[in-house]
Amino acid sequence: MPIYPLGTIMGLVESVSTGTVPMKVSYAYEDIVFMEHNAFLLQFTAKADKILLHKNIEADIDEIKDSIAALKSAAADKEITISEGGFYSITQGDAANINLKFFKKHTADMPEKKD
Repeated sequence: MPIYPLGTIMGLVESVSTGTVPMKVSYAYEDIVFMEHNAFLLQFTAKADKILLHKNIEADIDEIKDSIAALKSAAADKEITISEGGFYSITQGDAANINLKFFKKHTADMPEKKD
């Protein structure tokens, strides 16, 4: 299993705030970094300086665009590229597991957005 620069990414994320709310990492598993409030997640790639950003299909894109822009800017300052990865849905699995499903774009194949 590759070694990912999790400490660097956590420091980067926590250095960014929009308004009075700082961003925080809530959990990391393998190549996925879950953000607090789950509006988007980050995914490591084979290159340490390239990260994918996936948006939660239930997130309000207008509400998170400033946070994403601030994160991308802070990453660029550290010579890390954050690229758009697509969308994802997250549901409860068995016991303590979750199910993640990734989508390349916002499509009719996605589950309906919950209000």
